[in-house]
Amino acid sequence: MELIKNTIDEMIEFITPNIACVNTHTVHFMVEKLWETTIPKAILSQVNNSPSFDSLLEEFWKSRQDNHVETNSELVKFFQAADKFRLTSLMNGESIITVDELFSKLQARKCGQVVESAKVSQLMSEKKSYEVQVMSQVVAAVTNSCDSSHIIDLGGGQGYLSTILALQHGKKTLSLDYNQVNTHGAAVRSKKLEKLWMRTQNRQTSHASVEHHGKNWKRKSKAPVVSIKDEELVVCKDKCKQITHFVTPDSDISSILSQAYPQDSLHNVCIMGLHTCGDLSGTALRLFTKSSLQCLVQVGCCYHLLEEEFIRSPFWKDVDQSLYEHGYGFPLSEHLRSRKFFLGRNVRMSGTQSPERVIDLKQTQTLPLFYRALLEKYLRSKITINDEEPKVVGRLATKCSNFVEYVHRAVDKLKLDLEVDDEEVTRLFNSHQREYEYLQIYYFLKTALAPVIEALIVLDRVLYLREQGFSESYVVQIFDPLISPRCYAVVSLKPTPPSPLFIPREDSDKKVT
Repeated sequence: MELIKNTIDEMIEFITPNIACVNTHTVHFMVEKLWETTIPKAILSQVNNSPSFDSLLEEFWKSRQDNHVETNSELVKFFQAADKFRLTSLMNGESIITVDELFSKLQARKCGQVVESAKVSQLMSEKKSYEVQVMSQVVAAVTNSCDSSHIIDLGGGQGYLSTILALQHGKKTLSLDYNQVNTHGAAVRSKKLEKLWMRTQNRQTSHASVEHHGKNWKRKSKAPVVSIKDEELVVCKDKCKQITHFVTPDSDISSILSQAYPQDSLHNVCIMGLHTCGDLSGTALRLFTKSSLQCLVQVGCCYHLLEEEFIRSPFWKDVDQSLYEHGYGFPLSEHLRSRKFFLGRNVRMSGTQSPERVIDLKQTQTLPLFYRALLEKYLRSKITINDEEPKVVGRLATKCSNFVEYVHRAVDKLKLDLEVDDEEVTRLFNSHQREYEYLQIYYFLKTALAPVIEALIVLDRVLYLREQGFSESYVVQIFDPLISPRCYAVVSLKPTPPSPLFIPREDSDKKVT
């Protein structure tokens, strides 16, 4: 635990002098001259004194190809300093590990052979298909190592992950979601996936039985499309269930599982969550520590939707305090709670950026941000704007060929009684090209700090689990960040699988001792 605590403290020490950059909103960049307060003086000076901004950018892109390059670029040095606190840089084989290292630890617990999941491309996007394939393989290995009888999919959403675990790995799953529309949709998709699965199995069986003779054997061996009735869907009926339920750390998991599987003996239950949104991540961890659940695999997302204990969200000013009675989403660890540590919504929002995608594309994609920041300055010169009720124009920039068109469309969308002078707008745009360079640097700095903020949030979760006495708790990179930016899972295994935790329905009112 001390290593994690020291790492978190070093992260905070690095972020603190740069917090102004990630604690601001790009909309106010021009109005508040944010480059003066958010960009380190050394970097700003280098931008101002460079004969070519393009050459600065080119040096930066080259440095990202070779992280060990010697450079005089202050921007590159800033990234190199931030890189030390990325979770990939902090991997130590102990608390921050690779997925292969996780599998080695699980095999030491006799999980058996790690079975690779087949990729199901139909009915899912390419990204979702990839995530389900990888996550199901990890969860299957974890549950095998703990001899889990059932899996709870917290915030099950569309139900793809639960269904694939049931179909490919024979796991009994229960998808929990507070939204009844999601629960119903998951049940429908589960049936569609099983029909697809059965057709695929029939086709493979048919192909395997055909003798490969003649040049047209492939065409002849195609299996006929077979109509499958709902009553034939055994897996969906017996191993993949859905319940609408708002889960809290105090939810009675025993009763919920018994309701779904009344005849089963339930033991060593696993709880999982694929991109559990906001505070649901904290709920999963608290539920895991307070109940008899045996193992946890959870990938969080939407850090900007977390509610923090020591700072109130500006969007939740009028929310009843009783909504927080089950605990806040951040911080979870006593180490950070004792310091009354907080980040703030803008900082957490910055933590959701994907530096890998920026570097891969070699594009800052800052022109839409520049348009919006410059629009704010233009509007404030014409009308009074209440910061409590910001003007929202959405993604107009991608639909416009230039800034003049953008301003016209924004004024129309906002229904403002304002006559736009095209020449004035053009002069405004042309006179702020230096500020556009500053904004690009500002964006780069946010990009550099994003993985540090994410690392701080994720490590807080693992530290919380270890503080509760669960030493086999890890951060595991399970996804390729180019495909799935929220690529880190929190995995936790309780020490020794106990006797069955739950018993069949007929004895469910008796306590297991």
